[in-house]
Amino acid sequence: MCPTDGDLFFEEQSDTSRRKIEVYGKYLRPLAYKLLSGRYNRLWIVDAYAGAGAYDPDAEGKRAEGSPLAAANIARQYNVDAASRGKQIGLINVEANSARFAKLEQTLMGFAPAVTNIRGRFQDQLDRILEMVGADPALFFIDPFGMDGAALPVIDRILERRSKTVTELLINFSHRGFQRMAGNLDASAKSPAAKAAARTKVESLNAILDTTFWQGAWRNLDLSPEQKLDQVADLYAERLRARGIEEVHPIHMRDSWDSPTAYRMFFATRSPHGVYLMSDIVAAYERGLFQQRFEGTFELQWETERRTRAMDELRDEVHAFGLASQGARPIDVFLHFAPIHFGEWTQTDYMNCLRELVRRGGIQRNGSSGIEQREMLTFSPIAQGDLFGAGAG
Repeated sequence: MCPTDGDLFFEEQSDTSRRKIEVYGKYLRPLAYKLLSGRYNRLWIVDAYAGAGAYDPDAEGKRAEGSPLAAANIARQYNVDAASRGKQIGLINVEANSARFAKLEQTLMGFAPAVTNIRGRFQDQLDRILEMVGADPALFFIDPFGMDGAALPVIDRILERRSKTVTELLINFSHRGFQRMAGNLDASAKSPAAKAAARTKVESLNAILDTTFWQGAWRNLDLSPEQKLDQVADLYAERLRARGIEEVHPIHMRDSWDSPTAYRMFFATRSPHGVYLMSDIVAAYERGLFQQRFEGTFELQWETERRTRAMDELRDEVHAFGLASQGARPIDVFLHFAPIHFGEWTQTDYMNCLRELVRRGGIQRNGSSGIEQREMLTFSPIAQGDLFGAGAG
């Protein structure tokens, strides 16, 4: 969504927000083709905090896409292509602020009838939204300013439908929002009114996280602020998994490769296929940050050598998996390793490992080119000489 701070709409898009919307948008296309290739006819994308839909024009008159406009452009293209098959992406955008809602309506004016815009708080409109979505698969993009959107009681209401159909979540866990609320835990307020306000905020955070355990991390003097946030975010992920979501993975959104995480986007799904699709996108996002940071620097060679060693370790892991499984398809490799190495390696990296294993004799195949995703591969032990590169030619 377009960033918001209370009633303030940020006119300029930050690099982190741009990358977040790129990750989000890149996932929508493969998600639609994956889910709508079978028995489902409609996929819903619910943008719970839609903002104005797009950013205000910059000095050159260009408008950066917010998440609603990005999704609308993808949905329009998909719906045209898939109309003959009776498949469709439907969009639901929710915005509480009247001024931003008016901009949202104007921004998405040309995208009817696939788009439904709802004015109001997401929590207050959720019953209506769930009725609209019904038993169709849905992705809920929950990207508020602050912590309210991440509230687990709200997530529980969404997950009541999970036994019926596919439900995926992309949730902004706001570091700034958490710190603002958690700072009231031991606040030295003097007036009764200030003390009551601080206590209310702490109780609200307890309810949002559905636990008081975060308080231990926050009060731990041995932890840095970043370590405290890491522990609380891990706790939040555990609370999501406890609700029957098998796969919960953080995406660390930040300005650069080695800058601190600005916020985490938690991707939550029960679909193994969703995990490897999103992992591939996040790995490409991380690769972009890496290249931006090290390209043209003296450190590039060291970092490249480190990555090469990590790739060798990954190849050995893939080989061990194939041997233990008595054969595997590339798609099996993706599904197995994406949760383990979420956001680290792309599907191209895994395919390169398989091709290298063919060349080294670890996969019995006549040549390393043209491997298909669903081709069954026969793995075999590698001769000792090849382990040290003798068979790498």
